[in-house]
Formats: sequence, C-alpha cells, structure tokens
Amino acid sequence: MKITKELEQIIDVSIQKAVKKTAAEILKAGEEINKNDSPKKDYFKMTEFLLYNYPALKEQIASIDEYISTVSKERSRSIIYWTNGGAGQEDIEDKIKSRLDSFERTQADVLWIEQALNKIKDREEYFIIEKRYLKRKEDGSLYTYEEITDMYCEHVGKEISERTVRRYKTKLIHELSVLLFGSDVLGV
Repeated sequence: MKITKELEQIIDVSIQKAVKKTAAEILKAGEEINKNDSPKKDYFKMTEFLLYNYPALKEQIASIDEYISTVSKERSRSIIYWTNGGAGQEDIEDKIKSRLDSFERTQADVLWIEQALNKIKDREEYFIIEKRYLKRKEDGSLYTYEEITDMYCEHVGKEISERTVRRYKTKLIHELSVLLFGSDVLGV
C-alpha cells in the first residue's frame, strides 16, 4: 500500500498534536510534583495538635520511673520472636537509653508548649484555650463550643456569641503558632 501525500500530511498533523498534548500533560504533572514537594505547613493545625496532646504529654512525663518501666512491658505475647541465644543485656540497655532519650524529648516539648502558654496566660481569652484544648470533662470528652461560650460568658460576666468565642480562639492559636514556630509561620 502506497501512502499518498495527503495521508502523510494527516499522519504528521496527528503526530504533532499527540506530541504537543503529551508534552503539555508532562509539564502539568511536573508542576503538580513541584507543588507537592514543598507543601506549606499548616502551623495553625500543628499548634492545635500540640495543644490537644499537651495534657497527655504532661501526664506521660509525670514519672521517669513509669516511663522507663514500659521497656519490660512492651513485648507482645502475640508475636513470636526468633532469638540467637536470648535477649542480651545490651538490648535492654539500648531500650532503656532509647526510652530516656524519648523522655527528654517529650519533657523538652512540654516545656516548649508551657513557655508559649505562659505568655498568653494572663489574657482573658486564655480561658477559651484552656477549656477547648487543655481541660476535659469528667468523662474525658472535650467541651463543645456551646459549652465553652456559656462558661466564658459566666467567667467574664457579659454575653457574647459562640462566633466571637471561635474568633478569640483562632486569634490566640495564631499567636501561639508564632510563639511556638517563630517566623516560619509568617512565611518570612
């Protein structure tokens, strides 16, 4: 079968279109990869995460003896371990050293959070942060914004809306983000 000039031109145009389309898709995919390589950190959410976990972290470092004692308790009976002559003294010492390192990091994190909280503790709105993140109900659940609003109104002696309570909380979380993460939050 002989290819005519007309058919050859149609094939060339089709190939050029396909190449252009493929190149455009590759460029677009490359841009997406670049966007995903350096995602902007959400310092607001990171601050909230730290505050929600602060009570547990503080409780965890209450006793260094309890913290280290978990080394002997962490072995699961549901998993079979194959050993070459049993657990040696070095393994236990390594685990204890690892737990001590973890304890020191956790202790430093708690101190870091406490320093930031102490800088806003005297503010009237700190009550909202305390009830939302640091205190729990007797059953261990979190206070709702409605409950926090009622308690805050009683605390300050004036009526404000739930929306205002949420704005105060957001404002303080932004301030705490700067106190915790520095100029990274500002994008400078």
